[in-house]
Amino acid sequence: MRRIFVVGLVVVLGVLVGCGSEGDDGPGSAADAIAAGNVALCQDGTYSDNTDFADTCNSHDEVERWLAPYGRCVDDTVIKLSTDARCGDGGFDELLAADYEPEPGADDVAACQDGTFSDNTDFADTCNSHGGVERWLATWGECGDGTLVRMSGDASCDGHDGFGGLKAEDFEPSASDGDVARCDDGTFSDNTDFVATCSSHGGVDGWLSTYGECGDGHVIRLSPSASCDDHDGFLKLLPEDYEPPPPTTAAPTTTAPPPTTAPPTTAAPPPPPPTLAPEPPGGGGCDPNYSGCVPIAEDVDCAGGRGNGPAYVSGPVTIIGSDIYDLDGEPPNGIGCENG
Repeated sequence: MRRIFVVGLVVVLGVLVGCGSEGDDGPGSAADAIAAGNVALCQDGTYSDNTDFADTCNSHDEVERWLAPYGRCVDDTVIKLSTDARCGDGGFDELLAADYEPEPGADDVAACQDGTFSDNTDFADTCNSHGGVERWLATWGECGDGTLVRMSGDASCDGHDGFGGLKAEDFEPSASDGDVARCDDGTFSDNTDFVATCSSHGGVDGWLSTYGECGDGHVIRLSPSASCDDHDGFLKLLPEDYEPPPPTTAAPTTTAPPPTTAPPTTAAPPPPPPTLAPEPPGGGGCDPNYSGCVPIAEDVDCAGGRGNGPAYVSGPVTIIGSDIYDLDGEPPNGIGCENG
């Protein structure tokens, strides 16, 4: 009976010895296995300390289970244990407690599919070794120069002084002075090379006004084809209710005939100055209504005319009062007896 017991004990010890790890660690509890540096229980009941996780337990029927959900790399990166996990050049440091739950660090930007967090701001590669991005830790981020980015794998702060940090979760972008358009990703753009406005933000969702004014006063309708290049650059947006004046229709122009040259007109020579009538013989006196001596008589006619006197005067004479003798002709011009 004692011999049987001894043989059985030897067999059990042999089995236990055969259940050691891939290294030289002996069998025992998971805690003992962890203390010995192991990271996984293999399908064949052994433990493995191989931290090239793609090959852990590869000669022991693969991994039965990992001895903790998470581990820490030498560079403090937290990884979720799996055959896809890796620690990079620094290598693996230790398993974390079984109840460990990752928390985002101050510089982390995303929660990864494996439950870890990433601070990789080359956003196309964020969480690329952790199953991809499960969610971004904020909707918006800000580049070093103040440019806003909507967090996604397409976001980039290249050319904008690098990534500056996440914005508050309730942050909503608003237009700033100088902005001309709202972009498809929710940001705003001040790019007045209108063909490229919002080009790195999904394109233009809407222009902030219908019309804008160039530096020389020229008005443009906002669109990708608009340009102020030949008008002293873009100056400002015009009020949303601005309406350009209606076009004016010019009256049809007609060609005037060439001017005609009128024949020169010759002005009539002025009448000769009146000569004073000679004093009539006999000294009867001169009528004061006339300049040039017109005799005072019952009637006076022009000499050589058809009047019948009885008195006559040789003209011309100037009427300076009343033409009591009707010496002025027709039409009257203030000169009497013009013809002598």
